[in-house]
Amino acid sequence: MKRWIIGALTVVALGLVGGLGYWGYQSGLPKELETPQAPPTTEVTRCDVEQTIDSPGSVVNVHEESIQIAADGRLAEIFVRPGETVKAGQLLARLDDADAYAAALAEARIEYLAAQRALDEVMEGAPLKTAEAHKALLDAQAALDTAQNRRKSAAYERASDNTLDIARANMLLAKGEVDRAEEIYEANKNRDETDPVRAAALSHMAETRANYTKAKANYDFLLTGPTELEIAKSEAEIEMAAGQLAIAEANWERVKHGVDSLALDQAEARLDQAEAKLKIAQDTFDAIELTASIDGVVSEVNVGVGQLFNAGTTLFILTDPQALEVQSSVVEEEYPLIEVGMPVELWFDALPEAPVNGMIAGIVPKRINGSSPTYQIQLVLDTVPDKLVEGMSANATIFLQRKEGVLCLPRAAVRAGSSTKTQVEVWNGFTTEKREISVGLRGDSQVEILSGLQEGDLVVTK
Repeated sequence: MKRWIIGALTVVALGLVGGLGYWGYQSGLPKELETPQAPPTTEVTRCDVEQTIDSPGSVVNVHEESIQIAADGRLAEIFVRPGETVKAGQLLARLDDADAYAAALAEARIEYLAAQRALDEVMEGAPLKTAEAHKALLDAQAALDTAQNRRKSAAYERASDNTLDIARANMLLAKGEVDRAEEIYEANKNRDETDPVRAAALSHMAETRANYTKAKANYDFLLTGPTELEIAKSEAEIEMAAGQLAIAEANWERVKHGVDSLALDQAEARLDQAEAKLKIAQDTFDAIELTASIDGVVSEVNVGVGQLFNAGTTLFILTDPQALEVQSSVVEEEYPLIEVGMPVELWFDALPEAPVNGMIAGIVPKRINGSSPTYQIQLVLDTVPDKLVEGMSANATIFLQRKEGVLCLPRAAVRAGSSTKTQVEVWNGFTTEKREISVGLRGDSQVEILSGLQEGDLVVTK
């Protein structure tokens, strides 16, 4: 019994020793290398880098044709209705009152003949007009010469020295008569007012004073030169005569070659106008039937059978369903960035299946009235989708710049800045390393990588 117990204890002891030995062996072995945890990254790929702006707008039709009645008339028949598709030349309506159009044509022919006769009369009366104009020219020249001579005379003194001496002597003699008359009156002024001697002296004194005043005024007039008023009157007569001469010369220029050029121009203009009216009347008479001018859709019918219309009234409006463009707008900050010819991508709310390509065809350099500063632009479409019609809403993406198939990264992975150089961290599978890179176009969502990275590199985004 004791031997069994001893054997058992021996086996247990050997097991413990073996276990402890294995544990010690395992503890002495080197641990396996741990795989490091990768940070969040994004891969460098090739893509299209685009810088765009959005421009909301709507569809407009740029080709409408108005079908107008050429003369006053009444509508007899209508053959189309709004929304109907028509071909060029298709009958739209027929007018009534053919007799009225025939009368208008006859009246236009009469006016044309009258205008032709007036032109003939101008040509036939040319010799008489020439003679009358020549005489008027000579008379006007003579009148100007006379006025000029009068002005020259007014520039000199009024009288010779001899005439002045005589006038001065007459003035002095008259003064002497006054002095003597005053002496006689002084000697008799105390007499009674009814005394005939006193009355005669007073009368003689008044007469001599009047003669002296007249003689002195005559002398002063001869002594001085012409007055400003007299000179102005002479110059006004010259200007009037010169004006009459200019008119006469112009008339002579018109007729000196045998025909009055002004009358000829007026007669020819009247004939041209009459000819144009005759053509309109003829065309109107020939166009009692109104037809479509283009292939298109009848958008408006402004007529009713039996109605009377004035000439020039629009009866139908036709639109070309393929002549569609988009009228959109950009805000003030975007206006300097856009140019005519830039490509656009257009989406239509009513036709969301696929975008339509186009380009900027026009930019209106005038602010649109409203609370915010916006500017209108016109966009043309490369193709017009079926079911696209005027008034539908549209949204255009304008491509300011675009680089296709270039190395790129998301904008969030590249630090923003004004420089083309920046740094990123690249994960090589075990650790991160810093790289300096050059960037090109910064698009809406991607940034072009010019150097410093290769396709497939993993850039840390954290």
